[in-house]
Amino acid sequence: MSGTVSDPPLAKVLEFCAGDPVERVFLEDVARRGLGRFMAVETGDRLTALCHVGANVVPSGVDCAAFGHAAARGKPLMIIGDEGAVGELWDVARQRMPRPRADRPGQPVFVIEEPPEPGETGLRPATGRDLELLVPACARTHFEEIGVDPLRRDAEGFRWRTRAQIEEGRSWLWQASLTFSNTDSPKNRLVIWKERATPSRTN
Repeated sequence: MSGTVSDPPLAKVLEFCAGDPVERVFLEDVARRGLGRFMAVETGDRLTALCHVGANVVPSGVDCAAFGHAAARGKPLMIIGDEGAVGELWDVARQRMPRPRADRPGQPVFVIEEPPEPGETGLRPATGRDLELLVPACARTHFEEIGVDPLRRDAEGFRWRTRAQIEEGRSWLWQASLTFSNTDSPKNRLVIWKERATPSRTN
């Protein structure tokens, strides 16, 4: 028998994510770091669907329509994930949400099977001293990706998130050319996403 549960145990979340580690890499990362809020569909003693509910909604598994109402109540910025899972959730949530500004089905997921050959590079982890360089570079990347300028919408919040990513070791910069790379968890999770027309928060 199936049922929807809130805040499933970490062990069950990790077991679910291990079933498809590439598609569910974002869910596993957030769960291990103890961030966000999860809902799940439980069948017997196993999870058959999981959803991160927050500024970004990330469903995975089967029967993700069960998360539709909760996702709509949270007024998310994006819905991201496998096309089937997003489609099931969106069919329910769309009646309660504004028309999306962008819908990107069919986006590929890229996987590196083997590490590249080592060599000389100017790439290095960012430090707190790099914050003033990273903030405008990351803001520009954010704007080019989703069309929202985070420095106009929530400058202090964006600075805080950029600083947190540096402190968590998830921001890198290429020192030689002063071009920057900001890794807000692995981006190969992005398969399809829909965005609110007037988002209240940015990530």
